Amino acid sequence: MVTKQINSDSIEDTLKLARHVGNNLKGGEIIELVGDLGSGKTTFVSGLVSGANSDDHVSSPTFMIKKEYKTPKLNIYHFDFYRLDESDLIVHELDDVASEPNSVVVIEWPKILKIPDLGKKIIFEFFYLSDIEKRIINIKYDQELGYLIN
Repeated sequence: MVTKQINSDSIEDTLKLARHVGNNLKGGEIIELVGDLGSGKTTFVSGLVSGANSDDHVSSPTFMIKKEYKTPKLNIYHFDFYRLDESDLIVHELDDVASEPNSVVVIEWPKILKIPDLGKKIIFEFFYLSDIEKRIINIKYDQELGYLIN
């Protein structure tokens, strides 16, 4: 995996990065978001969805586990495993949506469940700095997905 680090000095910086990634989505991407509560994961999804040309309102799926956002070309499936402790049903659903060629799967809290290998993925890790608005975003990705951030 390739690793890259980005400094985000504001929410707008995080949204700008996410819009760039969203604009470059082709379908078939698996995106994992890692970070503490309030670290910017759902904000990132908001920018991602906007960058993919959707007007859908993004909110955390913590209590619903999954939300779907429609774009002109793609379906973005946003999963949040924070409150989940059983994986059987959700693993089958992940397999189903990940196999759709026009789908993008975004997973918050991916380490809570044992997720099968769904394919090439990009991981965004969000870390707070001393200023609550500032973040370090570590990005790890399979080389084939470099087009998302370059």
